[in-house]
Amino acid sequence: MPGPLQQLRDLWVLAPAQRDHYPAVRISLGVAVPLLLLLLSGQVQLTLFVIFGTFTGLYGRHEPWRQRLWHQLCGGLMLVLGVALGLWLAHLRVTPLESVGVVAGVSTLLAPLTLWLGLRPAGAVFAVFAVGTLSQLPGLPTLGLWLTAASALWCLLLGVAGALYSRRVRPEELQPHPRDSHPPAGLLHFGLRHGLALVLAGTVSVWVGLGHNDWAMAAAAAVLGVLGQQVRIQRAWQRILGTLGGVVLAAGLLLLDLPAAASVALVIALQFAAQLYIVRNYAVGLLFITPLALIMSHLARPGPVALLLETRLLETIIGALSALVLVLLMPYRPPPEPGDEPGSEATPSPPELAARPLGSRFCQAAFTLRRLPRLRPGATPAGRPAGSRVRGTAH
Repeated sequence: MPGPLQQLRDLWVLAPAQRDHYPAVRISLGVAVPLLLLLLSGQVQLTLFVIFGTFTGLYGRHEPWRQRLWHQLCGGLMLVLGVALGLWLAHLRVTPLESVGVVAGVSTLLAPLTLWLGLRPAGAVFAVFAVGTLSQLPGLPTLGLWLTAASALWCLLLGVAGALYSRRVRPEELQPHPRDSHPPAGLLHFGLRHGLALVLAGTVSVWVGLGHNDWAMAAAAAVLGVLGQQVRIQRAWQRILGTLGGVVLAAGLLLLDLPAAASVALVIALQFAAQLYIVRNYAVGLLFITPLALIMSHLARPGPVALLLETRLLETIIGALSALVLVLLMPYRPPPEPGDEPGSEATPSPPELAARPLGSRFCQAAFTLRRLPRLRPGATPAGRPAGSRVRGTAH
């Protein structure tokens, strides 16, 4: 059994590359063009709307053009509706706790829907981020909704063009993602666990009073979006450690006090680096995603850098630990069928671990990670087909 130091190192192991520079270029181009147009028009304060729309390009990473188009259409529509809902809640001036309730409800509905549709990344992290962020920013123009829709459409066109180009240069790497079969009970469980985790994360965040409960809820949704009990526990710690490293990098970049044009160029470069690594190792990807998100937040709402960095780290810890609590409280074990393998939605814990009190199980996950298998490069979690890769999430 590997020791704690080896298990910590395993959290940073890179999976084999899969010519990730192709989607990285496409996704970065999807961000670059709208941001440069905003910069030229002097409207950098609206960058959040553009970023929400460009999340569309994250769906269907290595899929053929028809499946990618369908999945990006579904993802883009969810994002546009999420932005519209966030703007409406901001217009109503809802309280932070009311915002938490609405965002948790959105996650409860959308998380199982993404699973049923076969979207990758699964889960509702992007919609959660959009609704949670905008609902607490009154006074934003409705023009932002059109910016989100236009950015999503731009990424949709890039996605189709990229898939058609990849069909010529790397046809063997574009594989349709099989649509997994999930029983209704599994979908219901997936949604309820999302909703309860976001209620916990958002409520704790509001009580602490850091002012960014959207970051806490997005962190919880990102942990729960992957499939597999053990993979979720690993994802929670990768979220915390990757954010910690990313905050250190962001501190150096933000203290440079770069002009808007240089900040936009840096965001594009960070997006490219993030997409090179986010699927290979989630923690490594967060080293670039975290400063990207913080620079964008600072462009949209300038404020004290130290407070911004502290808030990002603490909100992430709140969200990741809230998700971990729900993962341990609500493990899903599909009923076995004669002659079939157990479902891949979760990996049952050992009997002796399941029989322990929750506190003991939480300490087991938190301090030793000894129940996690070592995921070497190219290895896959139990119940997942050989050659498949865990799909990463952005924020």
